[in-house]
Amino acid sequence: MGTVLSYSGLSTKIRAMQSRLVTDEQLEEIVQLPNVPQVTAYLKRTPEYQNIWSGLDENDLHRGQIEKLLKKSIFRNFSRLYHFANQEQRTFLTLYSKRYEIRVLKEIMTNLFDHRDTDPVDISPYRDFFRLHSRLDIDRLAACANMDEFIAALKGNDFFIPLSQVNERGNATLFDFGMALDLSYFSQIWNMRKKLFKGNDLAQITKAYGEKFDMLNLQFIQRSKRCFRMESAEIYALLIPMNYKLRKERSQHLWKLPHTKKPSVFLPEPTMVRNMSS
Repeated sequence: MGTVLSYSGLSTKIRAMQSRLVTDEQLEEIVQLPNVPQVTAYLKRTPEYQNIWSGLDENDLHRGQIEKLLKKSIFRNFSRLYHFANQEQRTFLTLYSKRYEIRVLKEIMTNLFDHRDTDPVDISPYRDFFRLHSRLDIDRLAACANMDEFIAALKGNDFFIPLSQVNERGNATLFDFGMALDLSYFSQIWNMRKKLFKGNDLAQITKAYGEKFDMLNLQFIQRSKRCFRMESAEIYALLIPMNYKLRKERSQHLWKLPHTKKPSVFLPEPTMVRNMSS
């Protein structure tokens, strides 16, 4: 893939779909609204949601339902792009779609860890796409009663090994399983990018994911020290093992720092910020 993503009908399709999304200015207006019904009413007037949400009564929806509707809309747009893409582009989009597999897996695991009566995970937005383009049997997974059944149902899938390794350690938390899924996905993306792309596409993919990994690591180090008082070795074991502008030496310096209430020490260095913006 040389310039398959940069110069193609897919790029034109993405730009056309972006033009219907909420703008930065609209987001600034939304955050000033006092409650969920007013946010919902606002979104119902935007191009992206005015048709598909027209039959909804904003006064009957709570925040959790709105989040599900937004996630459904995001996945529907991804599905449209996937079906518009050519076979070469789908090679990457299939790998990218694992983020949605992880979303469903995390929701199912949350229900398994929550022993209260909870609403079943709504897998209907994903069922048709996953049946054709995924190795997940989401109906079987959603029917599992515990983590042992859940992991067994993943056998043959890329996520079986990382989740099995966590489960074998014993006393694993929902956070542990979620981190294992994320790290597995991030590693696949990073390791496959040079096989899938070259030229400008490779540079853009590396920049996009490299910056994401750097910022996630900075965020995790800061929260681990300030909120959870985790020890350095615990933090290091959970960091994304890829370095972009945040060099390994700088990362080590941060996670080895004593617990501090000064968030400024976790901010990227000026040179790092300049490199990210270039």
